[in-house]
Amino acid sequence: MGKSIELRSESINKRTEFGHWEGDCIVDKDDNAILVLIERVSRCCVLRKLEKHESKEVLEKIQDIKTTHYMKSITVDNGSEFYKITQMEDENFEVYFTHPYSSFEKGSVENLNGLIRRFIPKGSNLSSLTPEMVERVQNQVNSYPRKILGYMTAQEKFDELRMTC
Repeated sequence: MGKSIELRSESINKRTEFGHWEGDCIVDKDDNAILVLIERVSRCCVLRKLEKHESKEVLEKIQDIKTTHYMKSITVDNGSEFYKITQMEDENFEVYFTHPYSSFEKGSVENLNGLIRRFIPKGSNLSSLTPEMVERVQNQVNSYPRKILGYMTAQEKFDELRMTC
């Protein structure tokens, strides 16, 4: 669908440069979905409820998020919901795609999905969630101190790194 993850720079792979994201969707049995994004260095996440699990809305949500969050690249899987995000590519923003059936290539977002499932268990009907409820989950996940960040929260680390850009 676009650039392979194999073309990502070492600074992205080694998490030495801020502003590189991974994306995924959590989907229920009725095709309701939540867009899940995570910045690779800070582990700060952004969650958005989707009205429709389709590429047009995913593109719009990511474009909106990009206006308020520092984004240099995003790595996603080959799901049809990410089909249109290559339209966002320019000299300041790149889109990378994992190999098919290789979710381990975007391990940060897969780990985040597990954290989100503590608040929104698998099998939940996502249509009953309001955007405010999704934002509360986002805030809870971003407020959790993490050993890998020296016990800073993801939000604190994101804010610290954002000040350097």
